Amino acid sequence: MKEFYITVLFGSDQVRKFHSKEIFSEEEINDYTKSFSFRTRGELEAFILGIETANGWLDLIYFEGEKIQQNKFQQQIIY
Repeated sequence: MKEFYITVLFGSDQVRKFHSKEIFSEEEINDYTKSFSFRTRGELEAFILGIETANGWLDLIYFEGEKIQQNKFQQQIIY
């Protein structure tokens, strides 16, 4: 069975460095990249959609199994 792979480069400075065609040290590669594998192309595409949606945010919280209406967010979240 074929697996589908993706490697993600994390960090604004590292992305800038990549686009500037600068060389990464082995330590930087280990610190700022993470590889993932998926059983299907659909799983891979869903993962890509998720990271593209999260891109640009410094932090996030996810609520697994919950669908929250945006206009009622504060009332639906229990602190």
